[in-house]
Amino acid sequence: MIEQAADRLKADRVRQEPATPKEGKGVDSSEEELADRQSLLAEIQAIQEQIAENEGRLAQTGPPGPQGRADTSSSQDSVSSNGQVNLGDGEAAGEGLYLYGVIAGSNGKPPLTELPSQGIDPKHPVRALACGPVQAIVSQVALEQFGQGALEANLEDLEWVANKAQTHARLQHGINNERPLVPMPFCTIFRDEDSLRKVLAQHATAFLETLASLEGKREWGLKMYCQRDILAQEVRKSFQSNKGQDIDDTSAGLAYFASKRIEKAINEEIECLINEAAQSSHDRLADLSEEAVINSLQSKGLSDREEEMLLNTAYLVADARLDDFRGELQQLIVTYAERGFIYELTGPWPAYNFVDLSIEGESENV
Repeated sequence: MIEQAADRLKADRVRQEPATPKEGKGVDSSEEELADRQSLLAEIQAIQEQIAENEGRLAQTGPPGPQGRADTSSSQDSVSSNGQVNLGDGEAAGEGLYLYGVIAGSNGKPPLTELPSQGIDPKHPVRALACGPVQAIVSQVALEQFGQGALEANLEDLEWVANKAQTHARLQHGINNERPLVPMPFCTIFRDEDSLRKVLAQHATAFLETLASLEGKREWGLKMYCQRDILAQEVRKSFQSNKGQDIDDTSAGLAYFASKRIEKAINEEIECLINEAAQSSHDRLADLSEEAVINSLQSKGLSDREEEMLLNTAYLVADARLDDFRGELQQLIVTYAERGFIYELTGPWPAYNFVDLSIEGESENV
């Protein structure tokens, strides 16, 4: 999802540049631009809501109170509703601990290869922090960038968000290439190691179960597009060969109404073939996956393609079945490519679509 957010932000910056009409094609309509901008704003709101989930991890102190919440009445420092540290009066902003994701402990596993020397805050390296039976992939971040007020301002800077979101996703992707990772949402930040260890200890069993379920499996993304003009040509040829003589044998008036009926039938056939191809493609690939998710379609402006998107799906595929999965996709390409259907497979990715990215729990207050 973070990568999709970065793509949307990038697409929005492109739309703000002066439009250069392409030969034979007009510029996007105002309705499409409005829809894309609304989608972008919704994505930023989703990021802000994800950040807000950090409140329970950072703002609480003391033993849990009613409904599992901690008592914060004696807090001097607090955390805002977006999960960032609010420092007490007169205290200078310091550093927080940025959490990218959680992997299994090192027992019996080969060590990770060299971790990146630069995290989302380029002044600090990425490191693995042992937290009981699991390891947290973290790096220090300056609260002057990731604290409450600074982050609220930075979220208005689309270039800053896109850059940081892409760094976040790239680091997660690198770790996931080595071993299963439970990825954390963009801007999951703790005050210190003790606070992080406390939360992970509370949920160690859940993390271990999730990581075990991801062992030997990885997420693959698939987008399916339709070149409607090519499909329309194929359908129209079929109708003309079957119905053309009937039209020629009628009067001009009857031929007009017959052609209208045929055009309607052609459009209905196009829609039927599109739905059939998309459903068949998803079903066949899902049968070779452990789990499958259908995500929202992207407009042409956000997908950065001229073709119409039909599928935006994610599949959790066992490594042992990956060749079968790819083979089935190749068969789909052979079946549908000549009709104007295009498939775009990406991955492997961390299991963004197949794990609960939030941590339900409390951490000690700063």
